[in-house]
Amino acid sequence: MGRTLVIGANWLGDTIMSLPALAAMAEMCSGDLHVLCPGPLGQVIGMAHLADGIWEHSKEASLMERVRLARRVGAKRAVLFPNSLRSALVVSLAGVSERWGYCTQGRGPLLTHRVKVPKRRPNQHHSEHYLGLIRAMGWEGTPPRYSLAVPEEAWRWARSLLDDGEGPWVGICPGAAYGPAKRWPSRKFVELGRRLIGDLGAKVVLMGNRDEEPVLRQMCVEMGKGVVNLGGQTDLEGLAAAMKHCSTVVSNDSGPMHLAAALGVPVVAIFGSTDPSLTHPLGPHKILASKPPCSPCMRRKCPLGHYRCLEEISVEDVMRATEEFLLTSE
Repeated sequence: MGRTLVIGANWLGDTIMSLPALAAMAEMCSGDLHVLCPGPLGQVIGMAHLADGIWEHSKEASLMERVRLARRVGAKRAVLFPNSLRSALVVSLAGVSERWGYCTQGRGPLLTHRVKVPKRRPNQHHSEHYLGLIRAMGWEGTPPRYSLAVPEEAWRWARSLLDDGEGPWVGICPGAAYGPAKRWPSRKFVELGRRLIGDLGAKVVLMGNRDEEPVLRQMCVEMGKGVVNLGGQTDLEGLAAAMKHCSTVVSNDSGPMHLAAALGVPVVAIFGSTDPSLTHPLGPHKILASKPPCSPCMRRKCPLGHYRCLEEISVEDVMRATEEFLLTSE
């Protein structure tokens, strides 16, 4: 097929949900597959070992900086996972002769192969959105298997913190960049952590990015002994290594939720305003979602101000689901 450039997704969760499509692309290309993506996400692509080259740019990179980077790849073909106009501009201005993408945001004239966005089937997962694009290119069959391999250096770092031989570790990821309508209340996470430590003899590792660190620090204080706070201390490889040390991970619908599942770690996934059928984890999981009449509204903030979809999920519900995974891991 010649050298192929994939413009990767812009968020952690979307990147992981696009991995089945990337695996299909790797199967089609039989080598010489390259991915251009925001810098932090290149680590996930690297752990999947599906690309022959990873070209990273900062999230703040200008259009022309991305164009110059794409031009350096020297690809004959480009496949656009994002639906944005900018991604089409990048490969068009870079001179890539064959450009595949969904015909969205008025970018059709910039594509040489315009793919109509298919109507979503009931309960169709978002990963099928990416796979549909690869099928339009002629790929057939079921998505090839892939796995994420944690680099040895990251594994040693996590082991130095978490390998003490006592009790199971439970990862807690209380953040969600999308907005508060995805975040189970922190007070409930604190109560859950206390019960996991006090009732089950588990240990808790709090995980999140630098922006979430102040909240995680306060949660760590409120939970007491038996908690390690990794908030803002890891890159994605380090986060993956820490998750692999856990018997289960409790998370909101977020990028870390998808990362844990892709690593094969059982996930207790808490859903608020979003639709579990669309973005459930692609791995072992239990879904906890309340279903008030207004849900799923897909909003960042509750337009009614009550966050009922999250408040109705009890600590007891999450505790029970987590305990089930802990018992099966023994």
